[in-house]
Amino acid sequence: MSVVLATLGRGRTDQAGNVYLRMGCRPQYFLNGSPFRLDDGIDRTFATADFEAVEIYRSAGELPGEFSGTRGACAIVLWTRRS
Repeated sequence: MSVVLATLGRGRTDQAGNVYLRMGCRPQYFLNGSPFRLDDGIDRTFATADFEAVEIYRSAGELPGEFSGTRGACAIVLWTRRS
């Protein structure tokens, strides 16, 4: 999952599976629209199949209002499949 997110966000990953976007920005994560703290690498927390959609915002200028004011200038928004 980390490699997919890094590739889509034109960023990179480290050995722990952390994602870094543009200019080394470590993104704030949102899960179904709510802030989500990701303490462990995303690969250890989720599988790609868990998600219906992913939004990647690489800079503060791209962030929509509902995700602004976060701790960083970039964000990854994950939307899960709902049954």
